[in-house]
Amino acid sequence: MSEQPAADPAVEVTARRGTVSGGLWNAAATVLPMGSTLALSIVISRELGAAVLGEQSVIAYVASLLVSVFIFSFTTASIQLLATAVGARDDDRLAWLARWSGSAHLSGGVLAAALMTGIGIFRDDYKLLWFLAAATALVDALGWSRTVRDIAHRGWTRTSRRRLVAQAAAPLMSIAAIYLGWGIEGVFTAQLVVAVGLLTSLAFLDRTLPHPPRRRAGRPDWRPVARTWLMFTGSLLISQIVQRRIELVFLDQYHDGPTVAMFSVAANVITIPVVLTSTLIGASLPAIAARYVQDPDVVTAVMGRTARVVCTLGVLLSAATLAVGPGLVRTAYGAEFTQAAEIVRYLALMLLVVPLGQVCTTLWTGIGRLTPVLWSGGTAAAVDVLLSLVLIPPFSLTGAIIATFAAQTVGAVLILGYTVRRGIALQLAPLRLLAAVLVSAVAAAAAILVRAEVDGLLGDLAAGTVFLVLAAVGVRLARVFAPADLGWLADALPGPVGRGVRLLAP
Repeated sequence: MSEQPAADPAVEVTARRGTVSGGLWNAAATVLPMGSTLALSIVISRELGAAVLGEQSVIAYVASLLVSVFIFSFTTASIQLLATAVGARDDDRLAWLARWSGSAHLSGGVLAAALMTGIGIFRDDYKLLWFLAAATALVDALGWSRTVRDIAHRGWTRTSRRRLVAQAAAPLMSIAAIYLGWGIEGVFTAQLVVAVGLLTSLAFLDRTLPHPPRRRAGRPDWRPVARTWLMFTGSLLISQIVQRRIELVFLDQYHDGPTVAMFSVAANVITIPVVLTSTLIGASLPAIAARYVQDPDVVTAVMGRTARVVCTLGVLLSAATLAVGPGLVRTAYGAEFTQAAEIVRYLALMLLVVPLGQVCTTLWTGIGRLTPVLWSGGTAAAVDVLLSLVLIPPFSLTGAIIATFAAQTVGAVLILGYTVRRGIALQLAPLRLLAAVLVSAVAAAAAILVRAEVDGLLGDLAAGTVFLVLAAVGVRLARVFAPADLGWLADALPGPVGRGVRLLAP
């Protein structure tokens, strides 16, 4: 009887199709709401103007920052702590944590709402928008507080469905409000209405769970709770500063609304491919992290393969965004946003460094070694704030571009250096990576030439088609992907996508 070929441990540890397919669905669930939000920003820019879009962008960023730090940090900490108590069947601790979570969410919501109300009072214009955003933050806090017990007991499915509906409904209702003539105030009112509806739906989920006992048990040790919350708070704060663009606050402080709008539009366009790669990586690496302690050699092999594939995709995405993104911005937002289109070209270069940093960050987060993640992310956040403070007042958008690119690069280099020092060789195959750069450069140059000759949406479609065809042919002829890497990727991807990837094999 012939021997069966040995299974590739690198394939086994990444769980193949199920893992990466899950990453695709996770990416879709993340990117689709971003697409609807992008559509809302297009409508605001065309119907209400760049200055209004700039104000909306600043309020949205500040609200996201405060909600993440003062509300969602309690949510993530509560879910982890409650899930542990549920698994241990510790009813007393479960009851105490449920009460703590409710009080923490309410306190965080009140604080976030108070801060936004205070900012609104001291603003010269659009005060009502800040007050509506404050009310929405408070409602969100109550909604998350009613969510954590259900997630801890039953998982994310029921909650995620309701939140996805709300994420889709909010931009649509906001767009409708604009066309009904209700202005930017109608946008923020629509978001508040959706938040109240979501709270009602989530409260029903919470009522279907058994209530925790009301008896007063001895209070558990609060220090693990505080450590968990502080860990999530630090991580979310870093993310808000580095990835969610703290530069918007400095542009608003030292310049004007249209300037904020230019950077906001460009940053939103770049965020879609960044989030796409991060969600795919996030779904692919937990299984790798779980094997690290048992078999670090296998994990090193898998990390090499993951890094090679992700870096190559980063090069292709960067070139595609640089070539096609500016034209799409001009077509969607209008000639007024030509400056935003040019910013997209510069920010697209971040896709050359960000994915590799995401791979390393996700690995160490999955293993549970958060110190290097927080240290590298904290350093990047400090660089971002410092450069924004120094460069944005005199140099405006140029300073914002430098600050965000420098912060992303510093964070990626630091976590990459730590990973290499820990003995994990990424094996990036420099010659294949160089081939990817050359193929991407040729495809991007051709797409830019086509877009220069053909205006409007037709030009964007033609440029995108030219890039895809030339990139696919170039990847195949230049053997950009190693056969084993391409086969692994094709096996992991579902149905037609996997078959399409196989066509790239020489």
